[in-house]
Amino acid sequence: MEYQVQTSKVEGRNAAGQSFGAGRGARLTCYSVLSTQYSEVVNESRSGTRQSSESAEKTEVWRLQLRKIHNLSVPSTQYAVRSNHDSVIADFQPPTSDLRPSTSDHRPPTFDLRPPTSDLRRAFTLTELLIVMLILSILAGLVLAGLSGAVNDARATRTKTVINKIDALIQDRWEAYRTRAVPLRIPPTTHPQHSMWAARVRLYTLRELMRMELPDRVTDVLDLTNSPPTIQSTAITGLSRSSLQQSYYRLALRNAANGVPANLTNWSTTHQGSECLYLILATMKDGDKSALEFFSTDEIGDVDGDGMKEILDGWGQPIEFLRWAPGYSQHRGSDGEWGVSGTDDDGNGITDDIFEAGWNLPPQPSDDVAASPVTPQTRIGLKHPTRTDIPFAPDPYDPVRVDPRVCQFLMSGPFFSLPGTPANTATDDNTFALMPLIFSAGLDKSYDVNIEGGLVYRSLDPPNDPYYTSGTGSQAGTVGDMDGDGNPRGWADNITNHDNTAQ
Repeated sequence: MEYQVQTSKVEGRNAAGQSFGAGRGARLTCYSVLSTQYSEVVNESRSGTRQSSESAEKTEVWRLQLRKIHNLSVPSTQYAVRSNHDSVIADFQPPTSDLRPSTSDHRPPTFDLRPPTSDLRRAFTLTELLIVMLILSILAGLVLAGLSGAVNDARATRTKTVINKIDALIQDRWEAYRTRAVPLRIPPTTHPQHSMWAARVRLYTLRELMRMELPDRVTDVLDLTNSPPTIQSTAITGLSRSSLQQSYYRLALRNAANGVPANLTNWSTTHQGSECLYLILATMKDGDKSALEFFSTDEIGDVDGDGMKEILDGWGQPIEFLRWAPGYSQHRGSDGEWGVSGTDDDGNGITDDIFEAGWNLPPQPSDDVAASPVTPQTRIGLKHPTRTDIPFAPDPYDPVRVDPRVCQFLMSGPFFSLPGTPANTATDDNTFALMPLIFSAGLDKSYDVNIEGGLVYRSLDPPNDPYYTSGTGSQAGTVGDMDGDGNPRGWADNITNHDNTAQ
């Protein structure tokens, strides 16, 4: 057989004189004939019908010619061609093993001559890349959102733990005032209301001790009307300053003023509640350990940079403190009335009175509920005259109810004048049980709790009035849009000791 290989086409003639044409069809025919004859040569060499040297030489010639034709006629290494004999599709890769006859029984090499697609790897289109990038960004967002949620949950749990620790320490001191001995000698008198007067002196003295020993603002510790500021005086004649108050003054002098009294004005009111809370804990002990030893270093900081340290929550924000927070209780809803507006919810014959505050009983709940924080603190300090399903909580430090809001008498004594106001048991001025408020701003870092920052309790009349109401009707602890960001419910995610108690 003779043949000729060219760069653009393949021509040849077989042993029978048949001519191969040019072009793709001819090349396929050439492939078919050559591959068939190549297979015959290989079979002969394996069956032993030819000499091994002759078979090896013949096989090598065919292998080289097939490779030349294959490389010049197609861009790929594979083609699919059906031969004139029984063997069909075969792997066209030239055999690399020795083609000498073998004693082992195995099939001859096959050839796969299927038409190629391309030697070049198919690239991604711009659209495919954009789709992949979009999918990856969505998945990344979901993962990050999940991680962020887990991180915030961990921070909230950590904050609750810190607040619980603080609350346990504060409550021990708070409850002790119920049986606290008053360091005053009340002289006997022949006045018919002497016992009421003595009870009121005790009540005012207890409130003065609370202010000095559980401060929640700068003016509870310092008298800023003096220059340089001095330790705040007492409002009760004959009552000495508390030793704890003097300790707070020394700590403030050291931390905020570097020992210079004139520098006490450096104490900022920005986070004064949290800074007072630090002072309180710094003087407490649990066994033989300082209360501050129960807090890690990242739970204590100085966010406002005034030298006075604060207790921090899981988001690094100061945990605030209010000794008295009467405003952190029931609030009127959007209708501006207690309970359901215009309805005598409790059936006592008085519409929208204090007994309906936060009404959440049949026949229908009121809009007070959504406007009120979760708290065990209730404005209802008196027992309802007929119903037993309405919770109430009188002031435990005023068991005989001598507060001027609920007890009418006027009497002057050797300590101070005790003013009296008409008693009204169904007004918002009614007294009720208070508990300290320890609160974190939560995830949004917005407190939205009124702290009455400029209030000086010692200067009130009566002094240290826990239920003081400002001219705008607001009290310490009232919730709302206090930071002016347009969100009136920024307090909703706050974490407080009241939440834990209520739950």
